[in-house]
Amino acid sequence: MKPYVVGLLVICSLNVGALQSVAAAEPSALATNTVEPVPTEQESNELQQARAQGEHWFKRMQSALQELNYRASFIAMQPSGLQAYRWVHSVTPAGNNIEVIESLNGPHNQAVRFNNQVAYLSSTSTPYAVASETLSGPIPSGLYGSFETLHHSYHMVAVGGDRVVDRAAQHIRLIPHERDRYLYSLWVDRETGMLLSMNTYLPSGDVVEQILLTSLHVQAESLEEVQQLESQWGQGPSRQPMRQQQTSNEWQFDEVPTGFTVQRQQQVRVAMNGPLAEHFMFTDGMAKFSVYIIENENQVLPVQYENLTSMVSVVHDSFAVTIVGKVPLSMAQAVAAGVRRQP
Repeated sequence: MKPYVVGLLVICSLNVGALQSVAAAEPSALATNTVEPVPTEQESNELQQARAQGEHWFKRMQSALQELNYRASFIAMQPSGLQAYRWVHSVTPAGNNIEVIESLNGPHNQAVRFNNQVAYLSSTSTPYAVASETLSGPIPSGLYGSFETLHHSYHMVAVGGDRVVDRAAQHIRLIPHERDRYLYSLWVDRETGMLLSMNTYLPSGDVVEQILLTSLHVQAESLEEVQQLESQWGQGPSRQPMRQQQTSNEWQFDEVPTGFTVQRQQQVRVAMNGPLAEHFMFTDGMAKFSVYIIENENQVLPVQYENLTSMVSVVHDSFAVTIVGKVPLSMAQAVAAGVRRQP
């Protein structure tokens, strides 16, 4: 993986035009060549082709995730350890779109999506269901949704062919328009369009998360286990409607980066006997972070931490803000500092 990391380090130091040109180069070249910030005409033409190919494969992957009948297993390698998952998806003869991701290590956790309803089941907590078109889990929601949503924040650039879990794959890089968020590498199965692997990189180029399929089965017919789940869906937990996706009239966020929108807003209690907090969840499709605002600033101590998940707590004059999410520490710091009470 070292050549890829070196390449990403170079990418982060250039303007957008040169950044994209570097992304289209071979990883071995990125590790050794000095890159000029302004691409030549030939490099620009190659870049346009690489971007067109990247968008083509990204859209094909999005279609595969939503339309194919597949059964897969994958592992997610994070700083906290390794977790194994089972992943199934199928479109039933009745036209229902059903997806399941469940953990295979430790306490049993299962997320089930039935069209636009999602149920979360756990052996350690009360099950619940919400209205959503995607699961909240290790696979980013942006890989399922509209290409245009991510296109406003990321460049999709085809890098070249590769081999992943003994399958011919297309390597795509997702490079943010700005340097304030993570970078991603995706490997897409050339035969089916399925996602085979994904790496998440800090802006420094360090790998902080790797997702790798260990098995994949795709078939034309609907999966039998999904049809059984379809017949039992009415016995699941009652759906809790999501709150209106809007920001509070009381708070404004001056430093939320372009492309991030409010996905959820609610009032939560911090810890079992902790204070109430206003909770806002923001996402750009690939990354997400939560903002917790507590009126009593004396109950929060300033803190900051960065790894795959960053955490920052900032004390303002009459309230405290905590940011937690899969975003770089610099973004979390800026967002926390930019929270204001509406005048």
